[in-house]
Amino acid sequence: MKYTKLSQDEVIAQCVLFFFVGYETTASTLTFMAYSLASNPECQEKLIQEVDDAFEKHGKMDHDITREMKYLDCVVSETLRMYPILVVTERTAAADYKLGKTGITIEKDKRVAIPIYAMHYDAEFFPEPEKFDPERWVKGSEKPSHPQYAYLPFGAGPRNCLGMRFALMEIKLCMANILRHYRLKKAETLKEPLSYIPG
Repeated sequence: MKYTKLSQDEVIAQCVLFFFVGYETTASTLTFMAYSLASNPECQEKLIQEVDDAFEKHGKMDHDITREMKYLDCVVSETLRMYPILVVTERTAAADYKLGKTGITIEKDKRVAIPIYAMHYDAEFFPEPEKFDPERWVKGSEKPSHPQYAYLPFGAGPRNCLGMRFALMEIKLCMANILRHYRLKKAETLKEPLSYIPG
């Protein structure tokens, strides 16, 4: 494969795409994360303690510091499990593919739907899937771990979300800075359970 050099306009276009594509999805994730923390004050207090400890130790918050914050990572992962950015994605088979011993063959050029939301709420992979439980993401915990491809908030493989690392960094830095100064509470006018407007 021969690569060609990008023009300055192409580089600028890619940068603009990178920042604007992630705006709505990051805002949605932060909204659901705030709701989840307001609904689970014990999780919020644990995260606030981690944020306060990090600020006390480092005097600031940046990407390297958020990478040390294990509970923040758990809260983000659980938010993305419960409120995935995409509910379904699809791929096109590049060649005929036989699915193990199932007897099913996916023919070349056929599309395959991957039900992300359904997998994230499958009790076989995530016990008590309706429960906001950041502890399920603690490495080395007694809770069973899930198969690698049962959790796909950003897709997987070479075609996963280009902005994944940027989005995760942005979400973590935003929430850490919010919790540094505020505690989140549900509005008295909030109607639960939450309902969604399709579209």
